[in-house]
Amino acid sequence: MIEGRVEGKVDLKQNNVTVGKNGKVKADVLGRVVTIEGEVTGNVFAREQAILRQAGAIFGNIQAPRVILEDGSRFKGSIDMEAPKETGAPNRDHRSEPSRAEPSRAETAGVKAGV
Repeated sequence: MIEGRVEGKVDLKQNNVTVGKNGKVKADVLGRVVTIEGEVTGNVFAREQAILRQAGAIFGNIQAPRVILEDGSRFKGSIDMEAPKETGAPNRDHRSEPSRAEPSRAETAGVKAGV
């Protein structure tokens, strides 16, 4: 439990991390379950769950498969709830690759590429 000021990086990936009501953290926080009751300026990376309590505040991004934002909590950033990818696992995110079945915009508009 963090009940004071911390700057830098909190890297406890295998453990639960709690920033208490008196905690003020200016760092990225990494943990298994990360609970914020105080204030974090930085990103939160939780392997299992991120919890932002009513009195808590996060000014940064949250990445966790499960996220709880209690009523009254303060949050400014983005949330990524995709499960962490395992090393060596095939990439199943096809959003960046154009679909081979669909014609490109240039093809549907009758524009020839490379001319």
